[in-house]
Amino acid sequence: MAVVQTLLDGVGAPARRAGDAVLGARNGDDPASRIALAGRRFTRGMRRAVVATLALIVSLGGFIFYNTNVLNAYTLAAARVARRAEYEKRYGQYRNVPQPQLTGTSLRVEIYPEQREVEIRGAFGLVNATDAAVDTIHLAPKMAVQTTGVRFDRPATELVVDDRLGHRIYALSAPLAPGDSLRLEFELRFEQRGFSNAGLDASVVSNGTYFTNGAWLPAVGYRPEREVANAAAREAHGLAPRAMDDEEARVDPDRATRVALDAVVGTGADQIAVAPGRLLRS
Repeated sequence: MAVVQTLLDGVGAPARRAGDAVLGARNGDDPASRIALAGRRFTRGMRRAVVATLALIVSLGGFIFYNTNVLNAYTLAAARVARRAEYEKRYGQYRNVPQPQLTGTSLRVEIYPEQREVEIRGAFGLVNATDAAVDTIHLAPKMAVQTTGVRFDRPATELVVDDRLGHRIYALSAPLAPGDSLRLEFELRFEQRGFSNAGLDASVVSNGTYFTNGAWLPAVGYRPEREVANAAAREAHGLAPRAMDDEEARVDPDRATRVALDAVVGTGADQIAVAPGRLLRS
């Protein structure tokens, strides 16, 4: 304890000496005289240093607040869990609704490294591999990007567009029969907007941009992997306990599906684009 106290005294000594320089260190001085002495010793240089330090603190605090509260939504961990719980409560009823299977993906990607922006025009080939007709398409856009321009190769009506929880529902004018296929088109945009309280999203940088389909591309169907996983958190939010062998809730079903990929990637002249599959031309 004596060693620790000595170290602490050593760390605090410079600060005490600085304070003594202004307030004085003579024993027996009353507070009023020490304050008057401080006023005489508080030189113009000290005032400038204090003002500059306060300005730096205010500027830095304002910069952080602008990024985490204006450019981005400030989200606490508890709020993220609550959003997962709300997603499950509201859309968990569609967990077993038949949905078409993804068989092919076509992407036209434009990466702007210097602006830290990406634009994607994509299309999914979907096949009804179930034994039941599919009359609604459930789509799960990703929070990291803006998803717009969703359309099908047949008439469809928007029933639900809930981008806060990441779920949309489209009603097909004519049900998709077993074995039939359809085409779903969409547009994505990623734009780096400062940084959030969760940190900086480094997906798009001047050199070394990296993103995955799981992070940006919309998914078809209800997403069990978005549910609350922690048992205590589930109980706190009034959710039923999960079965110990609920493998579906722990695994992203899209990862186990093989699809045909056709991608055209545009980027800066000094960049090299890399994607799964075989390069046809560049």
